[in-house]
Amino acid sequence: MAGAAAVAALLVKQNIADVLIFATVFWVFAWRTGKLTFPRLAQRVGLAAVGAVLGYGLVMAWSVAHGTSPADVYDATYPFRVKASRAIADNQILVDQSSSRLKVIWWSFAASGVPFLLALFAFRGVRKTGATAFVWATIALIGWSTFSTLAGGSYWRHYLVESIPAVAFAVGLTALVTPTVTRNVLAVVVASSIGIGLGYAFFPVSTPGTTIGQALKKAKQPGDTVTQFFGDAETVRSSGMQSPYRFLWSLPADTLDPRLDELNAILDGPDAPTWVVVRDDIARNRLTADGAYQLIEEHYRRHGS
Repeated sequence: MAGAAAVAALLVKQNIADVLIFATVFWVFAWRTGKLTFPRLAQRVGLAAVGAVLGYGLVMAWSVAHGTSPADVYDATYPFRVKASRAIADNQILVDQSSSRLKVIWWSFAASGVPFLLALFAFRGVRKTGATAFVWATIALIGWSTFSTLAGGSYWRHYLVESIPAVAFAVGLTALVTPTVTRNVLAVVVASSIGIGLGYAFFPVSTPGTTIGQALKKAKQPGDTVTQFFGDAETVRSSGMQSPYRFLWSLPADTLDPRLDELNAILDGPDAPTWVVVRDDIARNRLTADGAYQLIEEHYRRHGS
């Protein structure tokens, strides 16, 4: 299961190596301290490798059945990210936007209460638990999730999701060695977090992109298509229509169609979408800079604002 879980995490996002980091540190530390014999270590590594191969094979079979290929999956996972990092670094507007989002991440992290929990883990959990394999693996996981979040480049707030397993382990270890009062406080925090999570699961909050897509779904005619700019792919999904333009997220568009040549050709050609969605000034300015917005004004009528 460890190997399959590691592959699943990496396929969700290429830098989520949490399972790999945790298992490696845990097993190596346990072996070096005599808690795990080398034959048992080799056995666990071998079983994890088998699980990884089977898990990866299953996902690749599914991807082929749904119209892509292992090569395309690999390209989207790693080579594209290298190109995207260069695109961000070479575009001052993207750099400024990323810097602004980095401030949001820091404030969100501070307001979440996680710094307090990690400090409690460092000063009480680690000291009272001792240098066990689980403790060192948790510390490694905290370090990796921090590095991974900061190395992401775009600094979207949901990058903080990667820190959840590390924080959960840290809180669990702290709860084992702290007094009853602290344990009760932690229990309340955990219970409230679960309650909030279930609330979002059963009563999801509609995003602006989803709301727009649902409105378009009511207005569409058979054969209609839609394209939105940039970053709200849920608009297209919830509309029930297809998009003739491939890059619904800003980073693929900035990386693979930097001058919007492909978009301009579509907007000025026979496959132009029936509907286009331009949600904010950032998207409008981006489209204007490369001539796409002029084509939109020429070929489309405004509905809504």
